[in-house]
Amino acid sequence: MLMLIITASIEITDTVTVADIDVQENLASACKAAASQISDASQANATPRIKDANAVNAFESSLEYNLRLDNTMTPLPNTHYLNPPQFWLLIYNGDSDFASDGANLVDYYYFDGTNLNTESISAPSGFPAVFYASTTGVNTSGGAYQVTLNTPGVVAVIQIQKKNVLGDVPVVTQRWAAARIVWKSS
Repeated sequence: MLMLIITASIEITDTVTVADIDVQENLASACKAAASQISDASQANATPRIKDANAVNAFESSLEYNLRLDNTMTPLPNTHYLNPPQFWLLIYNGDSDFASDGANLVDYYYFDGTNLNTESISAPSGFPAVFYASTTGVNTSGGAYQVTLNTPGVVAVIQIQKKNVLGDVPVVTQRWAAARIVWKSS
């Protein structure tokens, strides 16, 4: 009986750890995909800025593919996840110089598991810009993790419920990641 309990504990820990790592790595990939969506006008001007609409689409597509979600963000059969994720995505460009090309100063999105909503956030202009990742998203006033963007970038937080291996207590994973544009100016 004791061997069975020890084995079950090891398997649960392994399952939780693997699912946590998957979420972290896939969120980081989604952030990189979002940050790489450069507006044409800003690229032509050698001052890259992130085109918001393209960035959101790339972020969602990356999460769908890597976490094995359908196009409504619902987990596919035989995945680790029970429900669609919730996520917060902040896209920060530092200025509005290319807003006419879709690269606004800041855009902030919240996916509640069903709908993608645009939310307002007060953000400074210029660099460096400091943001915080917390259990309630991304903000400028404080949280568990500080992120400093020295160039245009994205900051995201995801929360997703994993399927229970044993027991009835829901296991929710929450992770954050950031990515920014890095370029060499001439």
